Amino acid sequence: MNLQKLLSPIKSVDERILKGYTEISQGISNDKLYKICLGMDIVSFPGIVVLSSNLTSNFTLVGKIIVGSVNGFTLAQDGILSWCGLAGYFKKNKDTGETTTLHPVAYTAKEVTQVTRLPIFIAGVSLLGKAVYDVGNSFFNGEPLTNETFNFAGGGLGYLSLASSMYLKDRNPKLLDKKPLWKKTTEYLKEKTKIKIPIWERSR
Repeated sequence: MNLQKLLSPIKSVDERILKGYTEISQGISNDKLYKICLGMDIVSFPGIVVLSSNLTSNFTLVGKIIVGSVNGFTLAQDGILSWCGLAGYFKKNKDTGETTTLHPVAYTAKEVTQVTRLPIFIAGVSLLGKAVYDVGNSFFNGEPLTNETFNFAGGGLGYLSLASSMYLKDRNPKLLDKKPLWKKTTEYLKEKTKIKIPIWERSR
């Protein structure tokens, strides 16, 4: 099995999430979109920083530097895209609705965010899920809430906000024209299970 086949399910999930964000952002102008995304970048920063510092409190100095660098680099790349969008370095095709970059720095940043957005999205949802579980456990079972729960909630919101910014800036109207998998499957099954009546029977 080659690498492309292995990555196919991941690409499919990423495309579905991107389609969802494209649907949400319909009707929002590019100028307004980039302002919203820049706001998301700013909001995501404190939650991610606090979570990282707490989770790496027992790490060695090298470990802390690596985690901090990865988070800082990812935040910076998406921030660059938001600023480039506000500065007018992107051009929208009126016919297809696709947005292309006119700046090499922005092009590199876009390549990075397209690779990192799905893991960041999953991390955000997972951390928020853990925080919700802890709150529910506290409410129903009387378990005390700890600082870890608040770190998970803040970090989860931070990562989800950052991933949302990445997906929104890469919205693709062409995805809305694609039929969902369930519809394709239904149509395929209908086509295959059609009873074919012989010509001589139809003429009766």
